[in-house]
Amino acid sequence: MGLGKNILLFFIYLLFLPLGYSVIYAQETQSRTELTRLKSAKEIEEEKKQEQLQLRRNTFSTYSKQTLIDRFVQGRSQTNSFDEQFQSEPINPEKYIVGPGDVLQFMFWGEVEETYVVPVLPEGLISIPSVGNIDISGISFVNARKVIHKRMATSYKEVSYSVDIIKMRKFRIFITGEVQNPGTYFITPQDRISDVFELAGGHTDWADLIRVQLIKMDSTTSTFNLRDYYYHGILSQNPFLNDGEIIRINPVSSKNSHVFVDSELESFGMYSINGDEKLNEFIQSNQLLSRDSDLKNVKVLRNGHVVFQNLIKVKSDKDDFHLESGDRISISKITNNVYVEGAVYQPGPQLYVPGMKALDYAGLAGITSKARNRQKIKVQRYSTGKIESGPNVIVNRGDLVIVPVSWTERSKELFQILGIVASTLVSYTLVKRDF
Repeated sequence: MGLGKNILLFFIYLLFLPLGYSVIYAQETQSRTELTRLKSAKEIEEEKKQEQLQLRRNTFSTYSKQTLIDRFVQGRSQTNSFDEQFQSEPINPEKYIVGPGDVLQFMFWGEVEETYVVPVLPEGLISIPSVGNIDISGISFVNARKVIHKRMATSYKEVSYSVDIIKMRKFRIFITGEVQNPGTYFITPQDRISDVFELAGGHTDWADLIRVQLIKMDSTTSTFNLRDYYYHGILSQNPFLNDGEIIRINPVSSKNSHVFVDSELESFGMYSINGDEKLNEFIQSNQLLSRDSDLKNVKVLRNGHVVFQNLIKVKSDKDDFHLESGDRISISKITNNVYVEGAVYQPGPQLYVPGMKALDYAGLAGITSKARNRQKIKVQRYSTGKIESGPNVIVNRGDLVIVPVSWTERSKELFQILGIVASTLVSYTLVKRDF
């Protein structure tokens, strides 16, 4: 009885076993459905993003190893392989024009951490993985960044990146005219006219810095006053340069507004001036003064007449003297000597000593017996040319001390001259009569 009961239960188990599996499968299916339903849309989207990032990471690896081997240099250590360039000032992204030869660096971080160095190709293109070629030639660096960002926005949504210029291109520029070494030079977009002047050895003494010409590729010509940059720091008169431009420095010409400078300090010659230029501004801009300059004796001659003298009187811009084309500026040098002439044994220069009188300098030169009354000693002023009489006159630098010869000595000299003339005439008459 017990055995038969067990056999009966076994057959009942076999009968209901498939039905049990069906119920369990249905329950599991229902559980998975409920689990899927419970997942939020955000979680599903996050899983898809992770799959896309993984795919993109694989794309980077494959792309850089195969098709970009000649255009990309991977790794930060490679950035030091480029020659270091000296920059006098930071790049202005709004004015810097990108062109072939520039080298950009892309740095990615986030899900993808890579560094790529990308050259701008001769066609003006750069190549970015999963993006392709991007044309950025001839536009400012600011606009180039915008173009790059627009193209990369669809492919690299979850990756942060930066793009910078790590090496500037070089191009040819030409300089002609009044420079020491005219010719062709290779420069960067950060170089200005003054930088090319230095490369060319500087300008000559006859260079007209007020009218420096810049000839562009389209044959248009602009004129710049480089003197305003050198001595007033006006950057607008010293522009950046572009490929193929020509700098022309003309010599100073009498056809333009000009003045002549007579100076004892080796700064003489003809100089260009602006139409409304003033004396003090002109002298400072052209560095015509030194510690030895006699400011009191700076003169301006116009049509042979002195129209200005004494630069010390110029206290403000209102006091400054307006120059006109053709004026002649005379700049004298302060001397440390006093000059003595007349009835002395050693005429010529004597060392200036403050406070000494005319008679003192005459005594240093050695007054001879031919001298007239010492009360008649005279001093001619170096600064004004006026003459003052008296042995006690205080002498200044450059003055001339005159020790007059007595009338007796002058009469003797006159009679000697007359005797020589008479003797010559008598000899001539006798010779003529004999023949």
